[in-house]
Amino acid sequence: MDRFLLSYNGNKYLESKKMCDDIDFSSYDYICEPFCGIFGFSRFAYNKGFTGDFLLNDLDEDIIKIFNDL
Repeated sequence: MDRFLLSYNGNKYLESKKMCDDIDFSSYDYICEPFCGIFGFSRFAYNKGFTGDFLLNDLDEDIIKIFNDL
């Protein structure tokens, strides 16, 4: 097996728009995105009005540093 078991070759932002449009994000305190990349799900939740805290993680430490700097 030459592929990571949890690999994903899609766009979480576009997938979230299709599957999560009816979620009321105001009832949540945290959004946790373990493989943040372009943080598609978190960005979608923010655009839908989420005002809580984001917990983002990724193996790429440079991505996390950039997010922390922002």
